[in-house]
Amino acid sequence: MMNININELKRKLTVIYTREMAAAKGDMVSTKNISIKVMKDIHKFFKLKKCGPCSKYIGFWSGRRSWKVGERFYCERCVKENFKVCEHCYKIVNRLRIVEGKNVCNHCFENKTKKCEECGVRKFDSNLREYGWRDVCTPCYRKINRTFHSVNIGQRKVSSKTFIKNPDKRYCGIEIECLNKNLDASSFIREELKELGFSQGTDLSLSGREGVEFSSVPMNGDLLFNSIEEFGKNINQKHYRVNKSCGLHIHLEVEQQLLFLKKLYLFYLRFEDMFFNMLPKSRRSRKFCARFEEYYKDTPEEIMGVRTLDEFKEMIYETRFYRSEIRSHSNDKRYCWANLHSIFYRGTLEIRSHSGTVNPSKMINWIMIHQRVLNFLKEKSLEEIGTMKVTKKAFLDIFDKSIQNYIKKRWETFVLFGENHLKTIAPVYINAGTLGVLNGAEPEFYDEE
Repeated sequence: MMNININELKRKLTVIYTREMAAAKGDMVSTKNISIKVMKDIHKFFKLKKCGPCSKYIGFWSGRRSWKVGERFYCERCVKENFKVCEHCYKIVNRLRIVEGKNVCNHCFENKTKKCEECGVRKFDSNLREYGWRDVCTPCYRKINRTFHSVNIGQRKVSSKTFIKNPDKRYCGIEIECLNKNLDASSFIREELKELGFSQGTDLSLSGREGVEFSSVPMNGDLLFNSIEEFGKNINQKHYRVNKSCGLHIHLEVEQQLLFLKKLYLFYLRFEDMFFNMLPKSRRSRKFCARFEEYYKDTPEEIMGVRTLDEFKEMIYETRFYRSEIRSHSNDKRYCWANLHSIFYRGTLEIRSHSGTVNPSKMINWIMIHQRVLNFLKEKSLEEIGTMKVTKKAFLDIFDKSIQNYIKKRWETFVLFGENHLKTIAPVYINAGTLGVLNGAEPEFYDEE
């Protein structure tokens, strides 16, 4: 807003009007009539009004707010002296409430303010920050994060010099979600993380304040497995643990080629249960690693019938205007256990289904399973993928002996053992005093699965 000296403006305009009118008429003119005309023009141009109590000019161009009550206008100072004014919407009301030292009306109190979910003090919406699913004030946000330092070392690809342990040259990155009660003492410093190839940050999907996500840079070959082993030792030494809210996500580099994407979608859709049977029940109904049916309704025949990459993208995003969806990080389809949105958003297939773990061997085996699947898809035709029998034998035949044994062990643990033998072992656990766990009580931490 501009602050204008009305009296100075009136004086200057009066002089100008007097000269112009005198020149036009060739004679002296009445100064009184000119003053009246000047004030009318000023009022019309600047939309000025006169405050009733103090006689000051008010209006937009004067830099002052105006209120009209009845037939009288009031400036900001006078209206506050005579009425109750909300300092947020500037309306005259009957009742005021105080928020952050300001007087606000009931409407603004209910719709423009919230309680900080950490300290319970009511704040204006503009002064709240999102922390997970909670709205907290800035001081509380700083207090929550004061013991943990987020470190981002970037996502530049790092190539391995050797490919003995891991002959696959496909780049892969992992995200490890875990918890630690003492983040101040257990967080890594930047130099440690750069050496290990990991970033650290808070994870909003985890329960409590102890949630941390470690993300690796894209690596391949022996470097990938060596980094995971070394980092796994470090997080175990610092006593990081997991619970059922944690997960392990892996990102595998894939090419955006239509035939390969059709085979990938078709295989993961048809053999979905084989992967979930390797995982605990807690991962089979999670919002953040949902099954295909939650987001996609495509049949194998429809997938095989897609003719162009654009058609495939329209199928994935269920709209012809898929370009804006691809650019959106917050697209809901990213929560599918096999995140196809990530292929177009960042060029990687994200597998989100694995339960939380700080065991490096489990991370490496999970990566090897999906590396082999992607290589298998490159070797086979679309017709072969579409006509494969969905059986355990057909699934196991994809892998070598060591991975077959690992998959069988996982199946035995979470399908056979978990469902068929619970009644047999229940008395043993009850006698050991673990009745609460069997009845559904969830321990604060549990051994990763």
